[in-house]
Amino acid sequence: CLLHLWAPAALSAQAADIALEADVEPDDTTPAARTPSSEDDRRARELFVLGDRLYEEGRYEGSVTAFAEAYRLSGRPLLLFNLANAEERLGRLDDAAEHLRAYLPHAPADERAAVTTRIAKPTVRMLI
Repeated sequence: CLLHLWAPAALSAQAADIALEADVEPDDTTPAARTPSSEDDRRARELFVLGDRLYEEGRYEGSVTAFAEAYRLSGRPLLLFNLANAEERLGRLDDAAEHLRAYLPHAPADERAAVTTRIAKPTVRMLI
């Protein structure tokens, strides 16, 4: 069981809207220090929903691609968590840890210890 409100990267479309509408200030970890255009934000939402569906279907490679592109377009740090989840499922533990490190400053305070533990002791998350 993953310790995050998006875990295991499965969200409803409503939750995706909430997550992508969050007011997040860009920083060094965002792909672009700009507010995404409405078109980029719309496309990022579509890619998030696609990535979520692919993750649920066990198609992690496609999920990684969709989440990474959604992050590139929107710069929304919560997407890094989902990206890390999919990378863990593929056994790409170094990539997952890198994305979790980038997500950590944006994680809610009550989740930071769990994220830090995942970075320190990466494991491949198994489906239950």
